[in-house]
Amino acid sequence: MKCPSEKDGHDHGTPEDQAIRNCLEHLRAELECAAPDRILALGGVPFQSLSELFRLDDAPEKVEDFHGRVWWVRIGAREVPLSGTYFAGTKRHTHFDDIPTDIDRLLSLQPRQV
Repeated sequence: MKCPSEKDGHDHGTPEDQAIRNCLEHLRAELECAAPDRILALGGVPFQSLSELFRLDDAPEKVEDFHGRVWWVRIGAREVPLSGTYFAGTKRHTHFDDIPTDIDRLLSLQPRQV
């Protein structure tokens, strides 16, 4: 997700909630242009942004609760699988071994025509 997170001219970690909300329509437009076959969010903030964009009201907030689960979201005339996994750069690579499993699980799924 490309939302502003700058402070004093430097990258400043997690963007503010309002910045994320302001970027959602830009994210939707990028996804529609890219027409992905699958979407994998790396970490909590990207997953929560996608959850808000696609109105996944039942989506948990914590990575350990949503990792390994799949939601089907509509992009154009297709439904594509959306999942989330851990971000490899946090918590000194805790759950690093789960990431390839999550990728393999998502790659096994194919988009569906609506």
